[in-house]
Amino acid sequence: MLKTSLTMLCALAILTVSAHAATVVPVNLEEMVDGADRIFVGRALTIRRSTDPVSHLPVRYTTFDVIRAIKGDLGATVTIKQLASDVPGQVSVIPGTPFFPIGKEYVLFLHKDSSIGFTNPVGLFQGRLPVVTERDGTRTVVGPFTSSRLLSGLQRSWIKSSVLGATRRAATLGVPAGGREVDYGQFVDVLDRMVQTR
Repeated sequence: MLKTSLTMLCALAILTVSAHAATVVPVNLEEMVDGADRIFVGRALTIRRSTDPVSHLPVRYTTFDVIRAIKGDLGATVTIKQLASDVPGQVSVIPGTPFFPIGKEYVLFLHKDSSIGFTNPVGLFQGRLPVVTERDGTRTVVGPFTSSRLLSGLQRSWIKSSVLGATRRAATLGVPAGGREVDYGQFVDVLDRMVQTR
């Protein structure tokens, strides 16, 4: 009886947080950097599905190869645990929970793990910026790099000018303009500077 009650309480707590998280508030780049416990460029290596031993809910473990560490305590790989919203035959418990296909590369802004090991990117899908490598080797980071989204309301003006500068450079390399793709190297350098000057 006690075990069942504990399981129900854990599930209720997770679902309550999940329902709140489903209403995603837009976050800018400074808020993502400040809110993240770990920031890194990573490639999804493996996905394993299981049942969480505490909450008894379906979970998904994704392991990333850390290509470049930017913030936090990071090893060669990072494994994150999320509520599994992609298990066949089960209803999604967190709409918007990001999924990471194997082989895809991202700049990730991760919240600190919860007391039972769950985490998600800051702002859910907002803290998962895909990295794209073109045939000619050009690398870009894809995201809503506009004045109304990631570059909105920044306290430090140099961030906006640096990212917009990276966007213009990417456009000269044949990447479509429009403020959605920025040069990978320049963007990661901006993140490094943001972390170091905080």
